[in-house]
Amino acid sequence: MLLLHFILRHCGVRMSTPPLPSGRHVRTLAKKKGYAVNNVDSTVVLERPKLQGYIHEMAINIAGTLSIPVASVNIKATTNEGMGFVGRNEGLAAFAVVTIVVSHKT
Repeated sequence: MLLLHFILRHCGVRMSTPPLPSGRHVRTLAKKKGYAVNNVDSTVVLERPKLQGYIHEMAINIAGTLSIPVASVNIKATTNEGMGFVGRNEGLAAFAVVTIVVSHKT
């Protein structure tokens, strides 16, 4: 969700639907239950713009939002090789796996 927000903001896309809960909100909910984000592994699939120049900034923003080290955020970008709605530049896909651990801080 954070990746999607970052990409859409940098592409100038205006969202007509309400945004999903923020990363800070999700982090707060997890903390209340005694958990903390351990790491984020994500892949973004889109034809344009090329994300290579943005990946480090994206990782810094996500790490700051989730209160984890930048080294714990992995972002990969790829294209869909011109296939499907992504290949036609009609949309994008983003996948993320977030691991959480029992937090010793409350």
